[in-house]
Amino acid sequence: MVREGWKKRIGIDLLVWLLAVLLCMFWRWIADKSEIKAYWVLFGVLAVAWVLVGYAVQLYRSYKETYVWQSLLSVIADDIVLIALCWWILPILPYSLSPRVATYMVVLVGGMEMIVVLMEHYWKYATNMDVPVMKIEKREQREYAQSTIVDETPLNDIRGINKRFCTVNNLLPDDGKYICCYRPQEYERASYWAKFVKRVLPRLLLTSRLYFDINKGHKRMLSKTEVLGRLYYCGFEVDRTETKGELEYVYAHRKSQPYPQKQLKLYGPLIKLPRVCENGEIKYFYKVRTMHPYAEYIQNYVFAERGGMNIADKSDDDWRITAWGKVMRKYWLDELPMLYNWCKGDLKLVGVRPLSQPMFDSYPKWLQEKRTRCKPGLLPPFYVDHPETPEELYENEDIYLTQYLAHPWRTDTKYFFLIMKSIVTRKTHSA
Repeated sequence: MVREGWKKRIGIDLLVWLLAVLLCMFWRWIADKSEIKAYWVLFGVLAVAWVLVGYAVQLYRSYKETYVWQSLLSVIADDIVLIALCWWILPILPYSLSPRVATYMVVLVGGMEMIVVLMEHYWKYATNMDVPVMKIEKREQREYAQSTIVDETPLNDIRGINKRFCTVNNLLPDDGKYICCYRPQEYERASYWAKFVKRVLPRLLLTSRLYFDINKGHKRMLSKTEVLGRLYYCGFEVDRTETKGELEYVYAHRKSQPYPQKQLKLYGPLIKLPRVCENGEIKYFYKVRTMHPYAEYIQNYVFAERGGMNIADKSDDDWRITAWGKVMRKYWLDELPMLYNWCKGDLKLVGVRPLSQPMFDSYPKWLQEKRTRCKPGLLPPFYVDHPETPEELYENEDIYLTQYLAHPWRTDTKYFFLIMKSIVTRKTHSA
């Protein structure tokens, strides 16, 4: 079967041939001293022959249905057929190019084509980590065998943490107790290089699956933010945590069903977050990740722990933020990817920040209605007044939105200069 996107693949092959002929022309000490025109004639003939032979030897089959060795054999077969054709046909052509020149070109293309094949197969392997959407069915009234589950295996040695949490969630009745433990990354005894590998490789798109296939999910680095965030994501509510030696125990209870959505990829340095925008539409915004994974699922937990919300200075003592994340926020580096959303028209320069669905749902209904009447902005109005409680934040946004709905351009211009003044004089940083 011809692979999906075969036109794109043929285009890549023609570019590879173009590069090969250019290299042969510049490396004329390898080839004979033929005219430049002869190289282009040879390029055209061999490129067309490569595509036709490649189709015949099934080089363009779908990668979903072939193994890497099958694709490599197709490249080798294409090479062999073309080399045989060159030694048979070239001597009877009127140009002075020898079969040896064509052989160099075909071998060069074959080598580059193998690199392309290996890269595409590795891409298929590395990105095939999607977890099917969890089927969350309505729970029926039934008798549960146990009301408390204690899991003594450290989460650091479990590969499918979310799957484990969801299984426990289904086994427990409402408010059923769950106790699990993990080894915080601060206790990880390893060299700086080993810590770097454990922290970075599992979080990159092209290395995460390879890392877990080699490591089998053992001794993974886990932060408090990630463990608690995963529990909330899977329908639990954390009651307390307790440290015993190098292990931290988490005491939680079942609160709701797990989130009925696809497994989130929250590891990479560049993340895409769903946000509620104008007219209630959900759009995705890009940011550099400055918090540990699953941080937004414990936002209310952190606010309650600290006795309330502190919008202005939340990055000073918010333990969800990584050490390098504080530096990124201080210099606004984490906001740079959102410029892409601004260029797309998802954001205007000044306006209320787009919110996650859980955070949006926590707002008063009247403010939700006002928010969805306006496009969100890159520079939020709370940089001017620095509210420290939810009530102050709601009042701040209400004042801005009321003025904006009456006088859009004048309001945004006024707030822009006030925000710039706040950034310069009060050293406001990214929120």
